Amino acid sequence: MTGKIHRVLLNVDDGSYRVEWYVRESGDDDYDSFAAQQRSIWQRQDSDVFKPPVAGLAYEPIPGQFGNRSYLAEPFYFDGVDTSDGWLDTGDVAVVFEHDGTTERSQIVITDPDGFAATLDILPILDSVRIRHESAHD
Repeated sequence: MTGKIHRVLLNVDDGSYRVEWYVRESGDDDYDSFAAQQRSIWQRQDSDVFKPPVAGLAYEPIPGQFGNRSYLAEPFYFDGVDTSDGWLDTGDVAVVFEHDGTTERSQIVITDPDGFAATLDILPILDSVRIRHESAHD
């Protein structure tokens, strides 16, 4: 644990995901020098990995591989995510982890065109993730 708030940002539309952390306000000398150092160390081909910080507090991709945008392998896609805000099946969806690693209950459903699905149940009370496999033919 880094002691920072993190989130896994999923894009349900294109099947991408990456890990980001909550950073301090842009314009803070410590943050600006840290961000510049990280950009020079972790420069990646993915041009949006280190976007300039926006005004105010914001999430930024973490340095290294997990901060790079990754995609689900073909032919899998995000069917949707069940969160405290309800079922979300379009756009960006964030699963947030607090400073101590706690999070809210959610379910991430990954499906293939044949109807086979894997559901990742994030179970904060049990401090675990359960993976359930389901078939459209069951």
